[in-house]
Amino acid sequence: MATKHKQEEFYKVILNADNEIMLSIFARSGEPEDSTILYDGGEHAMFYRDKETAVVLDYLPPETYEAWNNAETILIAEYKEDATEEEPVRAYDVPIRHMKRLPADMSDMLSFEELVENPDKLEEILKSSPKIKNMIIKVAEAAKKIEADKKAEEAKK
Repeated sequence: MATKHKQEEFYKVILNADNEIMLSIFARSGEPEDSTILYDGGEHAMFYRDKETAVVLDYLPPETYEAWNNAETILIAEYKEDATEEEPVRAYDVPIRHMKRLPADMSDMLSFEELVENPDKLEEILKSSPKIKNMIIKVAEAAKKIEADKKAEEAKK
């Protein structure tokens, strides 16, 4: 089965006195398997919990970047969504891989509103991935053709 990407709506990054990271997220069903975190050196990380689940961590707190950049592992603590208990459902260490940028398939996680509000982000995506740029151009061309066909149909009536 293909990996399902889910943008994490709520998470918390906690640093201890040794500048080690604990990432608090909502619990998922099933046990984690061969987990890893990809980190881009800035505000984004991708947590691959198992073969089917990838959790997108957007807009990490800037004050934690140094700790992320120095980390070899991250402690993950999964909590129930109702958060009535202080103890996590499970806690485990996950290795971190440092990358210059995350895989391009994360770009489809951006909402339309985000792109409209931040055209620089769209420009960044287009520069970083020619495949995405070509896809957007093809979609725009197809949309123009559909619009032209509609107008032609209406003109015939």
